[in-house]
Amino acid sequence: MSAADDRCQFASQEKGLLGDSAARNYSDKLALFNAFAEPELRAVVGDLSLQPGMFVLDAGCGIGAALEWFGEAVGPSGLAVGFDLASAHVAAARARGSKQSTVLQADLLKPPFVAASFDVVWCMNTINHLRARVAGIQMLTSLLRPGGRVVLAQSSFLPDMYFAWDARLERQVSEAVFRYYRDRYNVSEQELASVRALTGLLREAGLEDVRPRT
Repeated sequence: MSAADDRCQFASQEKGLLGDSAARNYSDKLALFNAFAEPELRAVVGDLSLQPGMFVLDAGCGIGAALEWFGEAVGPSGLAVGFDLASAHVAAARARGSKQSTVLQADLLKPPFVAASFDVVWCMNTINHLRARVAGIQMLTSLLRPGGRVVLAQSSFLPDMYFAWDARLERQVSEAVFRYYRDRYNVSEQELASVRALTGLLREAGLEDVRPRT
């Protein structure tokens, strides 16, 4: 499929909750975030106890940083696959050139995989971009092999920060962030709060063995 075909395929899609589309590009922000959070993210990936030969999916892989780590963990006998909606992110992830990973352009609600394909599905900072969050989780769960795990990760929003030295500053920062999301994306404070409640979303999607970690 050519790049032009890719653009046609995704051009008619409705934008995500935070304005995501195939044309949206925030690669620079992702690069800064990955550099900042890499020690923590590597520790989380290490706790997954991935084994050689496993099949791992990174749903919403961005520019592909975590995908490299998954490829290293599963080795030549395994498979690390990532997909993202944004054309620029897919191109950046492919440019990283990991030999153990494959990158596709796809919509999380319509992934190009058969059911029960993966041992682990990783999804970071992506569910909050969907309008149909529970449906998205259920779709990811359907891709798991028996005994597989879906891992949702969400970096903290600024309102979760605590300014112990100044409660008024904490309140003002929270209100400023809520105004930003309201004015730019038409997202309410209640919608942002529900995004942070990933445990509740997982249980609403029908998962039972839900284990929150910070």
